Amino acid sequence: ITDEEELIVIDNTSARARSAIGYTQNGKVIILAVEGGNTTTGVAGLTLAQIAQMMKDMGCIGAVNLDGGGSTSLTVNGKQTVRPSDAGGAERKVVTALIVKEKS
Repeated sequence: ITDEEELIVIDNTSARARSAIGYTQNGKVIILAVEGGNTTTGVAGLTLAQIAQMMKDMGCIGAVNLDGGGSTSLTVNGKQTVRPSDAGGAERKVVTALIVKEKS
């Protein structure tokens, strides 16, 4: 996985918070948010290669790396389950969000 493939110049080998979305052969959507770099939890996070392997291990046949680092956060039913790695775990102003809602 290269910077050219990711369309950004960044250290892809460093462990940090990561976000990804993928799909399986049978059409399941996998959303993954990994906490990392948050000094209050001591969790290092994953490298880009590690998150790619994790998506493959979960059966994804296609996946996209999303913005990571301090942009990675996950809230489920109003409860924050993955905190951003920015100072104090504070959320950034939302520029992009992925919202998953049950189909009615």
